[in-house]
Amino acid sequence: MRRAYTSSNKEFLEAIDQNIKKHMDTDDYKPALGFINFCEENKNILEDEVNNLNNNGFTDKEEIMNKIKKTYKNRYFRIISK
Repeated sequence: MRRAYTSSNKEFLEAIDQNIKKHMDTDDYKPALGFINFCEENKNILEDEVNNLNNNGFTDKEEIMNKIKKTYKNRYFRIISK
């Protein structure tokens, strides 16, 4: 059975968007490197999002990391396709 959709908080999504826009003009920017950079620069926001996911039924660390990583990549592709 598929899990119900859990949305990310607005502050988290805005932080991702700011990070992408800040770094996307760099020649060597890639979503994977951007994600690592985002995690290093936004530990507090990331911690809040992990707690949000935990409160919404996500218990596996890998599942949480995959959800956050997928959210980052989706935001990246939405921004560059505009």
